[in-house]
Amino acid sequence: MKIKIKKIITIIITIFIGICVIIFSFRSYFMLSVNDYYNNSLKAFKIPGINDNFVGQGLDYDPISENFFVSGYQTNNNALLYLVNSHYKITKQIKLYENDIPLKIHSGGITIYKDYVYIAGGNTANLYIFSYQEIIEAKHKAKINALKSFSLKYSNDDYLNPAFVFINEKNLIVGEFFKEKEYPTLKSHKFVTLDDSYNQALALSFPLKEDASFYLDEPDCAYSIPDLVQGMAYDKGIFYLSTSYGLNFSYISSYSKANLIKINYVVALNKKLPLYAFDSLSLIKKRKIPPMSEEIIILDDYLYTMNESASNRYIFGKFLSASYCYKTKITFFS
Repeated sequence: MKIKIKKIITIIITIFIGICVIIFSFRSYFMLSVNDYYNNSLKAFKIPGINDNFVGQGLDYDPISENFFVSGYQTNNNALLYLVNSHYKITKQIKLYENDIPLKIHSGGITIYKDYVYIAGGNTANLYIFSYQEIIEAKHKAKINALKSFSLKYSNDDYLNPAFVFINEKNLIVGEFFKEKEYPTLKSHKFVTLDDSYNQALALSFPLKEDASFYLDEPDCAYSIPDLVQGMAYDKGIFYLSTSYGLNFSYISSYSKANLIKINYVVALNKKLPLYAFDSLSLIKKRKIPPMSEEIIILDDYLYTMNESASNRYIFGKFLSASYCYKTKITFFS
């Protein structure tokens, strides 16, 4: 009997040691490879809902209410919005609806401008527009209907599925995500740039005007962007792009606005627009960061990065200190 117990204990210990070795090797590979990123970053706040089936995607900061707005979706695809205050505490969760029906969208990107909150609708080819005041005044777990679904589809051969959205000075820029097979884009959105790069996604710039409906005027220019772009930000003459997919390492690439070259024109939403390319001719720096980075923002000279790897959907990020939104001095990327 004692021999059997000893064998069982030996097996349990062996299994435990094996699991520890696997976790250590896993952490070593995914964290040591980006050790310079962690050394130059600080934990800003714990990503909300990661143990409650929420998958964080979009990120913006509202200086008026002093809240971070975090958009994303639950594992049942219902879209959610969390507000996190400047002390990094969750203030509320908002359930996003349209016509009293839960919005089932990727909710990939979010940005705030005056009276409205704009949320990317992914493969619906819509931007969903919500009342800023209604969100601020809402109680925890309130249900809020979109004021409008702003269409980014002119025809079956002319549309854009928004993956991210942000405000660049007086323009709202919304872009799509390309991944071979899983996330296709239109053939008309694919361009060879002057350095022979092949960009397969597009971002459109909408001027923000006081007399336009929901402040959105017609697009005035377009950007040819690389594959796998999850988020975009702008600061002091530099664009920053977050690219990632799956277990591959993510990257933050910085590009000089002054060096963006107009390479062509593109017809998008039935308008002929000048097209500017993100490629090596405007690239400043490319930094490797942990897998599954999402939308980014720049605040007080720090770049904040949302990440989805520690959600219950993917889990592995829970072992990689990826439960937090990190902030990194912008100089690290530029």
